[in-house]
Amino acid sequence: SFYRTMEQAWRWYGPDDPVTLEHVKQAGATGIVTALHDVPIGDVWTVDAIEARKSLVERSGLTWSVAESIPVHEAIKQGREPERSAFIDKYKASVTNLGRCGIRLLCYNFMPVIDWTRTDLERGWPDGSRALAFDLLDFAAFELHLLQRPGAEACYDAPVRARAAARFADMSEDGREALARTVTAGLPGRTTAAGSSLADFQACLDAYAGIDKITMQANLAHFLREVVPAAAAAGVYMAIHPDDPPMPLLG
Repeated sequence: SFYRTMEQAWRWYGPDDPVTLEHVKQAGATGIVTALHDVPIGDVWTVDAIEARKSLVERSGLTWSVAESIPVHEAIKQGREPERSAFIDKYKASVTNLGRCGIRLLCYNFMPVIDWTRTDLERGWPDGSRALAFDLLDFAAFELHLLQRPGAEACYDAPVRARAAARFADMSEDGREALARTVTAGLPGRTTAAGSSLADFQACLDAYAGIDKITMQANLAHFLREVVPAAAAAGVYMAIHPDDPPMPLLG
C-alpha cells in the first residue's frame, strides 16, 4: 500500500528553472513537484526521460514526489474523435511509465485553453518579495477590451464592467501588452497550448464552441473511466487540480 505523511515539497520547472535544486534543498524542502516540460503536449513520457529527470532530482538529495502535470490534450477535453482515443492511449502509456519509475502521485487538470491563470507574475509586496497574482478587474479588462471576446459582457455585471473599463483606460501600452502576454502565453509549467497572439488565443476558444459545462463534465468522466484503471494497475494516484482561480473564465 502507498502511504505518505505531510511533506514539504517544491514546484520546480526543470533544468531551466532559475531556482536551482540546491536552492530548494536549502529552503528545507525534501520533495520535488515537477514535470517533463520539454515533452510536447500529447506525446508519451518515456521511461528513459522519466528516469533521467528522477536521477537529476535525486543527485541533489531530493525526491521526485509528485508529477505535475502530464498535460491532457485539448482533443480529450473537447471529446474530439478519433484524436481523443489516440491521445488517451498515449496518456495511459505515460501514467504506466510513471509507475514503472516509482512516481506514485500525479496531479493533472482539466481546465480548457488557459490552464491555471494569473494576471501579474511580478506583484510586489511590502517586504520586497514578488508573487503571482490574479486580479479580476485586470482579467475583465483583458477579456473585454484586449481580446474583445464575443459575449464577454454577459459574464460581468455593470459595476465590474465599468471598473474594468477604467482600469484599462489607466493602463499604459506596455501594461496592456504585459497583461495580454501574461494571460495568453501563460505561466511556467502551463499544460495547454493557447497560442501567443490574441487571434491564436481566440481560435483556441472557438474550438470549444457548443461545449457547455455538462459536456465538459462528461468528457472528464470519459477520460477518468479510461485512465484510472491504468493508473491503478501502475500504482499511481491521480489528483485533479481544481480550476484556478475557482470560477468560470472566458465563458
